[in-house]
Amino acid sequence: MLKKERKGKIMSNKLIGNLSKKVAELKVIPRKVSHEWIDPRTPSWKNRATSAVLISKYLVNAGGFDPALETTPKYGRLPNGEIYRFDGDHTCWMWISIHQNQSENENVEIPPLYSKVIDVSSEEEISWLFQVTNHSGRKNLLPEELAVHCLSHEDEQQLKEVGVRIDIGTGEAGTILGDFGGPKTKINNFKKAVELFGVDALKQANEVVISSTSQKLDEYPSELLSGLAFVFKHVEFSQGEKEKFQKFFNRLVTFKEGNYRGIHQAMKRRGGSVNAKGTFSVAKGLLEEFIDTIPHGKLKTLKGKMNGALGAANQVLGLRE
Repeated sequence: MLKKERKGKIMSNKLIGNLSKKVAELKVIPRKVSHEWIDPRTPSWKNRATSAVLISKYLVNAGGFDPALETTPKYGRLPNGEIYRFDGDHTCWMWISIHQNQSENENVEIPPLYSKVIDVSSEEEISWLFQVTNHSGRKNLLPEELAVHCLSHEDEQQLKEVGVRIDIGTGEAGTILGDFGGPKTKINNFKKAVELFGVDALKQANEVVISSTSQKLDEYPSELLSGLAFVFKHVEFSQGEKEKFQKFFNRLVTFKEGNYRGIHQAMKRRGGSVNAKGTFSVAKGLLEEFIDTIPHGKLKTLKGKMNGALGAANQVLGLRE
């Protein structure tokens, strides 16, 4: 009996499409690479947070540690002999977990893992290998995870000046950039907001948010930060006017019981929920909400400033003033 022809493309047996012409100009990169048995507890190099929930899921779904399914850990070896892992954290933690759970002895010996070791000239080269392995070669790195390896000094200084941080959640050296005590933010949103509104407006915006609570604020929506920055970019508050705006924002926080995500969503809805221009929707919502609190016939100067900013927001959103 003739075998039925399989439907669909068999990606492993032939190459689909045409290679880039640049490939013809490329050669094998001369590197010293070896395969060695390495202790899986060897430190990682600024790697991403490894989730116990995810490790449990992988092991349970596979029915244990299955070498056929796991990625070979990769390490960079510096000229002084120190080595750091830049890929394969999940494999190592699965291996460690399996052996620790098999024994009641806390000091159980963990066997080494067969691993790939690449000789490198510097720590920067380990970061480069991390980027190529986890980002350039496959698109699964979060912007913040990439930023801890390659964020410019200028961007890092701006994070500090505004009073916010990027943080990939491991608590390890080099994985937090900016103001260590400030709230977390999203690096792409932050850089865009700096470009549009400037560092000073962002700094004032962040101060309004962190001043609205006596609790340490670990994170709040980045669109709320940039929406407030729009306000400070377009409104030159007097000291008294700024205090009124702060009290207004404090009341929002009280009303939403400290739910900053709820404030963000409510202001965005009031501003039209234009998702492609979410920052400006948030700004419009904040401006309209604040204007509503100004008594009729009073504070005409402040109301005029706010209406001017509202007109700028409407213009960006393509709405009538």
